[in-house]
Amino acid sequence: MLLGIYKKDDAFTYYTLTVKKKGNTLSIVSSAIYDDLESLLKDSNTRLPVVLLIDGKGVLNKRIDIKNDADITWKKNVDFTSIYFTEVKTPDAGFMSFSRKKNIDDIILQMQQNKLQIVDFYLGPLLSSLLQKTIAKQEIVSGDTVLLFENDSLSEIKKQNTEVIQNYTFSESILSQHHLPLYGAALHFFLKSSQVSKNESESITTENIIYQKSFNYFGVGMLGIFFIALLTSYVLIQYYLGENAKLNEQNIFSYQTYEYIVNLEKQREQKLEILNKTGQLSKKFLSFYVYELSKSAPSSISLTNLEIFPVPKEIKPNEKVNIVPNLIMVKGFTGSGPSLDNWLNELKKMKWIKKFEIVSIKKDKKNIQQFELKILLNNV
Repeated sequence: MLLGIYKKDDAFTYYTLTVKKKGNTLSIVSSAIYDDLESLLKDSNTRLPVVLLIDGKGVLNKRIDIKNDADITWKKNVDFTSIYFTEVKTPDAGFMSFSRKKNIDDIILQMQQNKLQIVDFYLGPLLSSLLQKTIAKQEIVSGDTVLLFENDSLSEIKKQNTEVIQNYTFSESILSQHHLPLYGAALHFFLKSSQVSKNESESITTENIIYQKSFNYFGVGMLGIFFIALLTSYVLIQYYLGENAKLNEQNIFSYQTYEYIVNLEKQREQKLEILNKTGQLSKKFLSFYVYELSKSAPSSISLTNLEIFPVPKEIKPNEKVNIVPNLIMVKGFTGSGPSLDNWLNELKKMKWIKKFEIVSIKKDKKNIQQFELKILLNNV
């Protein structure tokens, strides 16, 4: 994917061009324009390698006449350690787009922080000149710059004076003047051209991206092979285990004996469930709870009713009896409020009681307190 970043004043416009290379042929897949970075990132496929082309504010263009001593001296005095440049050479001159390294590195870092895989970058509108023979025009608008040609060779660059958008046709695709340099950048990136030279950024490590992609493809392939092998192994193991189990059952039991045993197992589970609900399988006898509650109650408290694992409704013939396990309902009365409080505190200390709840407590005219407790036992 080619990503053009054009800065005007303090605003950025983003142009994308997706191309596909087959042999020595480049075909255009899609193009788009975005006014903000969020929209660009939302639509971008972060798995695609990205070639940047940066233009606009901060990027300068200069024609260097190889026969002009002043131009030659200027180029010799340029500190190439402090700038990035993209240069297109012709027989008579060199055309250079350049910018301060910090400005470009900041943009590259921002794109990398947003998960874009930057593999290379170019500056300015000059790469559109690589398309001149295809376009077959002596004047090409690239970005906001006009490229002038003489005898099919770039001869001059100047700013575009109008805001009319120029479009160019390539096979069945139409590119605007802002996407044109992106197509030129793709042409040089994939096919290279001796006319173009540039310097590189230390922020871009193309090898790491290539190795990472190779590793990802290799990892996915190995994972797929491993998964298929594991699935095949699992299916075969399950199949042979099933077949082995069937043979063992046929050798040990006849079909009728097996059915009879299954039926007995179901009956056993049902009976155990009933016994468990009635408390018969409890670690403690039911009399244990009666004894402990009676013993713990002080003499000032009289217990009038004690239901262990109560039945919530009246038992009727031919109906299933529902028993509430792990529950004891206690009713009683006392003439001493402190005694009742002390007894409740004692109940809290009993390890076999999970919790208890005061269902009701009433005081009659004789100052006798009638109470009802719900005690929940720990798992029996």
